[in-house]
Amino acid sequence: MEATEPNTLFCVTSDDIIRKETLSFTYLGELPRELRDKHDLTRLPWGHLWKEGGSRDRTSYPFNVLQQGRLIVGGGFDADGPASWHQEMLDAIPSCTLLMDTKHFEWLETNVLKPLGRTYQRIHIDHPVSTHAGA
Repeated sequence: MEATEPNTLFCVTSDDIIRKETLSFTYLGELPRELRDKHDLTRLPWGHLWKEGGSRDRTSYPFNVLQQGRLIVGGGFDADGPASWHQEMLDAIPSCTLLMDTKHFEWLETNVLKPLGRTYQRIHIDHPVSTHAGA
């Protein structure tokens, strides 16, 4: 197994995320086996990033990261927030897989990941993905 660079964020994207109240890591089973094994993704914490607000409200991108079913970090990126706040939120996220809509990844990559120099890898799933095991 190849070693993963420390603090790598694996951004798992789909054009159709069906968000349920219960977050599940079952989407990891849909990733290519060689990628899962290469980076041992099933051992990393996992989470979800989504979008809230818009139009008249402030737009934010909250996230939760869990390990063994327990929340280890939660927070959010304010679309109009300063780089220092984005850096603080980004620093709180450990190496993990983070499920998100493709459009949300584009915002995160452009406004947070690239400007702040975070190591990341995008993994795209070509069909709808549910955040709930039973869906």
